[in-house]
Amino acid sequence: MELPVVNHPDYEAKIGDDNKFPIKKFGELASFLKKENVVKKFYKPEPCSIDTLKEVHSEDYILKIKNKTLEEKLVKKIGFPLVDSVVRRSLVATGGTVLASKLAINYGIACNTAGGSHHAIYDEGAGFCVFNDVAVAAKYLLNRGLANKILIVDLDVHQGNGNSEIFKNENNVFTFSMHTKVNYPPIKSKSDLDIELEQKMEDDEYLDILKKKFNFSKRF
Repeated sequence: MELPVVNHPDYEAKIGDDNKFPIKKFGELASFLKKENVVKKFYKPEPCSIDTLKEVHSEDYILKIKNKTLEEKLVKKIGFPLVDSVVRRSLVATGGTVLASKLAINYGIACNTAGGSHHAIYDEGAGFCVFNDVAVAAKYLLNRGLANKILIVDLDVHQGNGNSEIFKNENNVFTFSMHTKVNYPPIKSKSDLDIELEQKMEDDEYLDILKKKFNFSKRF
């Protein structure tokens, strides 16, 4: 079976060459996966609907993103310019994670080449995250009876504070974040389990900590 991978050309938004976010990596990743014959054809997502987004984000925030009327200070907090291609990318990437979650139920595993926007909370984006696609996909599965419990394993160098904030009062979602201690966000949230790492750690030590500190089968 070929690995189901979700991708869309619109993941590469037009944010300007002066923006520090490496937006071109999404197109480069897609090209690499094809070149290495990891995939022959990508699953192409549709933009996430407002109704699905509303299961995680406030309608006011969603509409301000779609209409490009979000306050300037909140746009700066996100880090992307609020232009049509960024709005499109945010909707399509979130739709991509929802699609990947459904594919994973059918095939056992699936990937989205974008997403992981774990700094977005209910009514704000931050750290190059507009909509919290992982939270949206988790809610999508739970609210439709496609899953009873969700485990979010976040291994980004930054803490997944958006995930922990959104699900802090939900017993059927376990949030786990393993991240660098001295890094963004400056004020950390509280996940169900946080593991803070020192800087300049090498692979073997990292993997050893992951294996020893978090036994998935026993905890969830």
